[in-house]
Amino acid sequence: MTRRGGTFGIPVAVAAIGLIALIAGLLGDGAVDWIAWAGLTLPLALIAIAVGRTVRH
Repeated sequence: MTRRGGTFGIPVAVAAIGLIALIAGLLGDGAVDWIAWAGLTLPLALIAIAVGRTVRH
């Protein structure tokens, strides 16, 4: 079974979300800062999930 986007689809999506979050954090204020914070937390959350799956197996 092949995934849409190939090998780099998910990493590119995570990088794009991170870039948008960085730009929003630099240019926005107030609620936009919270959105930027959430977007920048996404890679850390994905790493934690991957490590959790590795430790269990």
